[in-house]
Amino acid sequence: MNICYVYILASKDHKHLSVKAVPDLRHGVRQHRMRISRRLGKKRVYQKVVRVEKFAGLTGAVARERELEGWSRVRLIHLVSKTNPTWKPISIRAYLGRMKQVG
Repeated sequence: MNICYVYILASKDHKHLSVKAVPDLRHGVRQHRMRISRRLGKKRVYQKVVRVEKFAGLTGAVARERELEGWSRVRLIHLVSKTNPTWKPISIRAYLGRMKQVG
């Protein structure tokens, strides 16, 4: 079983949201943040992970990524607000640590 993740990255003011499916959560988020920083021409751009979903395979994760990318910004904001109402950043290390404990 190949575990994959779909995450939503948000800017500090929640103006920009990015959705991505990756097999390695830590590496994927790090690379995504670097690409955003390069694209905007800034050394550091504050991006926080505000939602993570776990999938049993890449096929399901990619399907979910495409589904979420088709959603409106308002709908994505509502999705994040349901599970993370304060938009507190999710610690990847803590999230993965909890997943190892669970299963």
